[in-house]
Amino acid sequence: MGKITHRKIAQLAGVSQASVSKALNGSAEISEETRRKVLKIATEKGYFEQKKKAKRVEGRHYRPYIAIVVPEIISLNYAAEATMLVRALDAMKLDGRIYISGFGADGYHRTLQEILRNEYVDGVISFYDIPPERPMKLPFVCITQFDVDLPCNLVSSSLKEGIRAAVRHLTTLGHERIGFIGERNTLPKERLFVEVMTELGLDSSFLYSNEHRFERCGYGGILKMLDSEHIFPTALLCAYDEIAYGAINELKLYGYSVPQDFSVVGMNDVVFSNLMEPELTSIVIHSDTLCEEAIRLLCDAIRGESDRCRHIEVPCDLAVRKTTSSSRSELII
Repeated sequence: MGKITHRKIAQLAGVSQASVSKALNGSAEISEETRRKVLKIATEKGYFEQKKKAKRVEGRHYRPYIAIVVPEIISLNYAAEATMLVRALDAMKLDGRIYISGFGADGYHRTLQEILRNEYVDGVISFYDIPPERPMKLPFVCITQFDVDLPCNLVSSSLKEGIRAAVRHLTTLGHERIGFIGERNTLPKERLFVEVMTELGLDSSFLYSNEHRFERCGYGGILKMLDSEHIFPTALLCAYDEIAYGAINELKLYGYSVPQDFSVVGMNDVVFSNLMEPELTSIVIHSDTLCEEAIRLLCDAIRGESDRCRHIEVPCDLAVRKTTSSSRSELII
């Protein structure tokens, strides 16, 4: 086909070369319809791949550039995993750049399109469990905590088994009433909790998810529990550790002790969980292993050593610490 120029793209799109230039440079002076048409043609005809190859030839100090797509970096878990990836990539003489796209599918897809237009990007590691809108022309790996079917390289944790281990640990301690606290972005974890509780023949109705996030979500969950009119749980599983921190602090404000009155289990086992008082029992998702496996799959794809999608599942563990103990037979609320 030869070199893909602005003129050729303009001819195929039926627009001016100036419109092509504006579309490729993100100008707001053209319509969204024209932008989409130009970008679609440019992508299909290999314009961005052509620019990338040219930059490699020109660049005297070129290092492969890996885009890391995360919903946010204000949560302890995402921040830790993104940092792990950047450091691990740097040790391999690869540059890792973090893209923050929010939790919505629209923001995620816009971010992927921006990455595809960047001539320096050589691969993508994404912390999402939804597929791209169209097949990726770059080496692509997803990291997720859920067992999902995606048409790409995937590294996932066996979170359902981790939740099962936490519930069994609590039932072994005599807890029959176990509640769950989460927020809007952790509804998939709540569904796994309900599945596990149902499979084990336990009441799955003690659900205290609310509109808050992080520690405030823990506070809100405890208030929702105390305001309810039915019998209370004796143990709580929280969708991530920051929620557990908030729940424990709120219980203390109401005069309750952890684990004497309530047992509490977190999820993700972030770095502070074995430092707080009392030390938090938490589901370990082994972020270091997830990141190592993702980089291995990505490097294999970059080197052309694998042309098929692979799925690696990393087992979860339960770190039992001081926020769980035997259930009290009676608890006055």
